[in-house]
Amino acid sequence: MRKTAVALLASTVLVAGCGGGGKSATNASGAKVFASAGCGGCHTLSAANSNGQTGPNLDQLTPSYGTVVRQVSSGGGGMPSFSGKLSKGQIRDVAGFVVDSTKNHSAALTAFEPNHEQLADCHSDYACYKQAFGNIAYYDGPETALSRLATYMRTNQEVNSGCHQIAHSIGHAGYAHFHDNAAQALAHGSMTCWSGYYHGVVERAFAGVPRSKVASLARKMCTGSEINKTYFLLYQCVHGLGHGLMIYSLNDLPYSLKVCDRLATAWDRTSCTGGV
Repeated sequence: MRKTAVALLASTVLVAGCGGGGKSATNASGAKVFASAGCGGCHTLSAANSNGQTGPNLDQLTPSYGTVVRQVSSGGGGMPSFSGKLSKGQIRDVAGFVVDSTKNHSAALTAFEPNHEQLADCHSDYACYKQAFGNIAYYDGPETALSRLATYMRTNQEVNSGCHQIAHSIGHAGYAHFHDNAAQALAHGSMTCWSGYYHGVVERAFAGVPRSKVASLARKMCTGSEINKTYFLLYQCVHGLGHGLMIYSLNDLPYSLKVCDRLATAWDRTSCTGGV
């Protein structure tokens, strides 16, 4: 009887040990996929010791499991699809790793802080370029910064390869330039490098806002009198909102369209969905 009890206890411990290690094993597998697929070359993720600057900062984005699976499988927004390179199991593993690594993360998208770095100071320093272009947007306005970015993209490989996140930085700085007025910032942008500027503005405007409240905020975003002076400014604002919603949601098309459909007028809704 005593031997039977001991055997049962040992079996219970073994089963518990196996069950407890499942998630850890999945995370270890996901971490390997993250590294081998080169995810860290584009994304910052502290759990992977990566500091990529081309794609979104995953510590700040804290995406859902379904969002990561969809984005890795289908690509979009400048990111290629990995469905032909990774198995479905590997995609699930890397999604689980990213979500488990970021779900309790406290990293926040901070406001742009200008300094006196200039483009001439950068010398192939990518972080410097992000700051310097942001400084131009902050001091001289985003249109000037985006024009300079387009020029540099034609001659500077460092800037061209990382232009999307540089445009994000210009968006963050443009938002600050207009004193956190997202409508003004959106109305004075352009679609340079996959609409990174619009993404950056909306990142700042929606920072910390839960999905359940985004639609009500979006509905008010482009309603100010200064934006409604001309259809051109209004269109830039609402169309840019559509672009920004896609990056906020990590290219969740149904969600972005649903938010656009909550806007006040048919013209707003059409202009927003055109940006999606």
